[in-house]
Amino acid sequence: MRENPLFIFSLALIFGLFFAFYKIPPYVLIILLPITGLMFRRKYAFTLCLLTVLSYGSGWWIYSRDKERLEDLLGTRARVTILRVEPYFDQYRIRAQMEDLGEIEFFSKKDSFKPKDFCEITLKGKRIQINPYAPSTEEISLVKDIVGEFRLDEKAPVYCVRSEIFTVENFRYRLFQFSQELSPLARGLFQALVLGAETQLPKEYLETLREQGLYHQLAISGYNLAVLYGLIYKIMRFSLSYTPILRLGFPIQLWAMLSALPGAALILILSGFQPPTIRAFFFLCALILGRLLFRNTPPVLILFLTADILLIFDPSLIGSISFQLSFVATLALLLTDTLLRENRYHRELANDKIGTVDKIKYWLLFSLVASTMVSLFTFPFIISLNGEFPLFTPINNLLATPLWSLIFIPGSIFVALLAFISPSLAREIVELLAELFSLYMKIPLFSWQLATSLPVNIFMFWLMFNLILGIYLWKLPMVKSHKLALGLFVPWLSFAALKGLCDKTNLIMIPKFNNLVVFIIKEESRYFLVVSEDKRGLLEREKRLYPLLKRSGIRELEGVLYLSDSPLEESSLRRDWSRHFKVKSFYMSYDYEIFESLRLFKPATEVIPLEGDKLILEFKGLTILYKKKHLHKEDFSPQREFTILPHRSKWGLPDKGEVIYENERDSALYLYPKGSYILYLSEKKRREGLLSRLLFPLVPYWVEVNIERSIPYDE
Repeated sequence: MRENPLFIFSLALIFGLFFAFYKIPPYVLIILLPITGLMFRRKYAFTLCLLTVLSYGSGWWIYSRDKERLEDLLGTRARVTILRVEPYFDQYRIRAQMEDLGEIEFFSKKDSFKPKDFCEITLKGKRIQINPYAPSTEEISLVKDIVGEFRLDEKAPVYCVRSEIFTVENFRYRLFQFSQELSPLARGLFQALVLGAETQLPKEYLETLREQGLYHQLAISGYNLAVLYGLIYKIMRFSLSYTPILRLGFPIQLWAMLSALPGAALILILSGFQPPTIRAFFFLCALILGRLLFRNTPPVLILFLTADILLIFDPSLIGSISFQLSFVATLALLLTDTLLRENRYHRELANDKIGTVDKIKYWLLFSLVASTMVSLFTFPFIISLNGEFPLFTPINNLLATPLWSLIFIPGSIFVALLAFISPSLAREIVELLAELFSLYMKIPLFSWQLATSLPVNIFMFWLMFNLILGIYLWKLPMVKSHKLALGLFVPWLSFAALKGLCDKTNLIMIPKFNNLVVFIIKEESRYFLVVSEDKRGLLEREKRLYPLLKRSGIRELEGVLYLSDSPLEESSLRRDWSRHFKVKSFYMSYDYEIFESLRLFKPATEVIPLEGDKLILEFKGLTILYKKKHLHKEDFSPQREFTILPHRSKWGLPDKGEVIYENERDSALYLYPKGSYILYLSEKKRREGLLSRLLFPLVPYWVEVNIERSIPYDE
């Protein structure tokens, strides 16, 4: 199959679009393509390279096209047709069609919108936050196929005309309305397993599932589709064997496949046609079609062709992380099945020559091997998303899958259908499911995490380097023991070198958040945090700050200082941080001000809180003045290189140093103190250079490229 022309074309299309979507420069593609010569014969390798370059060029043209921007509409009245309404944490995420301009997405606290309504609204710009390891605004818009994300002006009037047209989204919206009457746990479980809105489940459950590596069970995907399809298939195959349909001479397995297909279509509709379920449904249809035509097409080839068809119609799918995870997980399962089919037990199982106990053993072996393969294939994606990887996912899957496959997923789908017939009975059943789910969550499954001590971008660079090295070593004519020695020594040496350079890097990172102000101070291998948080910052800390720190390779914090009173009690705040990181020192600003012996930082790094919500930050000779409110003439004005203010003041610009206004900046800032000067750049600038994307924060600290300014110290 490896030299099948269709497979070559599929591989080239996926590689080319992937490199183009993430803006990998053409010369990197040219450097990597010769590796194909090690995997394929010359003519096939040449064909793969040529098609990949053509796919890359097509993708570059598609992704670089400028969509019509809608900034001119901000603050003005806009007419939209509501397409989809979904709960999103403490608000609603609404997709709408603007007249002649395309689709948009906006967020609102109002619950009065309904699919197919024609509304007149006022839009506000969504505050842009460009932080490291997070997708850019352009990437998000491309993946969602929208022209922009906005916020609803809640104070402006909203006028809507109801529509009687019934669509699939009305069907989903009625289920959302049904779930609003449930208890919080039942509502979150139902919306996650039926409608794909997992944000409504209590955060402690979400965090536990993520630590156990079982979060994929919660998110509606091809797995949900496979579970329902498999159950209906088994039932139909058993039932049809007692019907006269056997006399038609058509294989009963094919009748069962066709009969179970509507169940898969139901999951597709309930998910709102999410990329993973679309891929899974098309793959299933292609697989069934091959069986109907009695073609023995390899399932792996069908998977690639299915992905290609979807990418041809919607090239932006290549950037969807859910699509990527769904594809590689299915690929891992199919490869596992292909490998195990050569096993003697599988042949005997197919011929029904082994007993029940041996069948159970084989099923356990297959499940464990398949889950391990899926974990290996999805490892790079999970580590990039979370900065850590659950080690015992295969074992947890083995223990938990029967409950999800036989109770939670089919039970929730049954409740969704029953809600249209008997809502009261459906509510009772889903509340019972929630109680069972609560008991299940108390089962002490494994939650050990593998965390890299490198930032995820450097770790992925290291991983890719060693993967390429492994391919070359595999083809080199060397003694196996020498290959093994090189294969172990070079990865260890390269990791140690990258880790050593990271541990010698000094940096102040100031991410961009809406309701948080955070100084991440890296003094060689030690990390300190200074945080100012209001009551609206709790969700942002959980959703954005913690993942950012983990992706930065931070597992241990020398100290965390809170400048403002958090809505949480100090004990709850300590416990919350300690759940994610090892924190050596943690205290609030009032402790810091009273007891000098509790100073958080060493002499090279000092935080000095002042009156009037002011703060002086000293780090390696760099001085930063931060003020939560605007600056007055009478404010203390030390010698400094940077001043950070919330917004412009009527008193004009401060007379010293560079000035940063929080309400004007849209991306994270990086300050690298050097011997006699400071390197300054923003996240937006960092993303323009390949080296700074791959090797941040080593670049530009060790290699001064792609910087915005070099600022001398204020003597």
